[in-house]
Amino acid sequence: MRGVTLRRAGVGIHGWGMVGVSSFSGGIGAAIAGGRAEDILFCVVSGAMVGVLNHLANEISLERALENAGFKGNHTANWTNEEIATNMAKIFPDLYEAANRPKFELKDYIPTKSGVSAMGQAQKSIEIIGGKFVVTSKGLIYLHRSLTSSIREMASVAGHELNHVADYVSGAYAGWANKYNSTKTANWYSERNAYGWEISVDSPFKNQAKFDEYNNLINGLK
Repeated sequence: MRGVTLRRAGVGIHGWGMVGVSSFSGGIGAAIAGGRAEDILFCVVSGAMVGVLNHLANEISLERALENAGFKGNHTANWTNEEIATNMAKIFPDLYEAANRPKFELKDYIPTKSGVSAMGQAQKSIEIIGGKFVVTSKGLIYLHRSLTSSIREMASVAGHELNHVADYVSGAYAGWANKYNSTKTANWYSERNAYGWEISVDSPFKNQAKFDEYNNLINGLK
């Protein structure tokens, strides 16, 4: 989830082998931070990723992804909800598919526990069945209406949230939740992955501090 008080830093790209699936980029995130081997292995295996070398060889920046899709980042994104989905599929084709082609909905306010509106929020449901967490994507991402002022900013937040949805769809989020018996910990992994992914593609809005925050929480786990 992207908070309004943060720089709108979520990014996405296209051109990765299995692009932007954060269940794999979790392995990258752990590696970037010098994480534990078990965390790196768990992140990679839980997402069942393929095309790893292709991914590393073909990563491109957000700006290049926008250009490839025929967009200029500084233009306004005065799009309908349906147009947002269509255009995100063009900008992040592999990531959008990995997230199972979610819908988007513009909102004037996206509630959070703090009461401050989020800039983006991937919707999911969590159940406990047979003593295990079952996490299901609702196939919907909320985006704050202010993001229509810039295609670059809208794409950045949408890409960040698509990474979270990919975690829900792949089963990685549920895997983390069940490994640690904690959805809070699963959220740490998913957020670290999204921020680590931003770093790996050298996003102009990357946020090292947020990556470090979640990475430190994960490294403090027993």
